Amino acid sequence: MTNTSTEFKLLPKSYTLSCISETVKGHQDGGNKPKIREGRLQGVGQCLVREYRMVCHVLRRKVSKDFFEGCRAILLDKDKNPKWEPSRLELINNEMVDHYFSKVDDEDWEDLKLPDRPNLPAYAVAKL
Repeated sequence: MTNTSTEFKLLPKSYTLSCISETVKGHQDGGNKPKIREGRLQGVGQCLVREYRMVCHVLRRKVSKDFFEGCRAILLDKDKNPKWEPSRLELINNEMVDHYFSKVDDEDWEDLKLPDRPNLPAYAVAKL
């Protein structure tokens, strides 16, 4: 890996990143559906709801169990050899990625509800 960011420095050299997580992160950071750029037009609350939905989908494990596999490989078995599924970028489609940004479709899960705060200070409002 040639990237020198902190996230890569913290990982063992033999450790590779989850394909689905990297693809979702790419979409969040400006891939095919620039979710972060959408955040420029949204308030802090809407951005928090989007992040909450992503975390809910990760924890529900409907598309991928990679978060739990990574925890197993690093924290439990300590073999540092995760078995990602899907294992290659070519196996990931837009529907899988879009799922992470959608509302959780389950009656046992609620969307994040923030209190209405119409008089937010200027620093709490997104700027273009």
